[in-house]
Amino acid sequence: SSLGDPELLFDFNEVVRNAALMQTDVQQLSARAMHQLHQMNPEKYSIQFIDQWLDDFLLNWIGTEMLLAHYLACVHGQPTGIVDPNCDVAEVCRDVAFTMQRLCQE
Repeated sequence: SSLGDPELLFDFNEVVRNAALMQTDVQQLSARAMHQLHQMNPEKYSIQFIDQWLDDFLLNWIGTEMLLAHYLACVHGQPTGIVDPNCDVAEVCRDVAFTMQRLCQE
């Protein structure tokens, strides 16, 4: 089977690495493009449409980024990938909630 071929694995890892690198400006480019769509045709591309599209797109982008980063971390010898087994998830959530409250009050 070609699945055990080290060269194939190396090539696959290169494709994954390149895919991860190609996504560096995706947030800004997407936001600009959607803003331009709204400017060109606000009746068809309302603010609500733009917001929902960007929310959906960026959530998918975040998931893809996480999966790519996790895979690459595992390939580079990190047995838990990007997962920190010592992370206190509840503490992280409290910190984020506190920060968001502060931002909303400003």
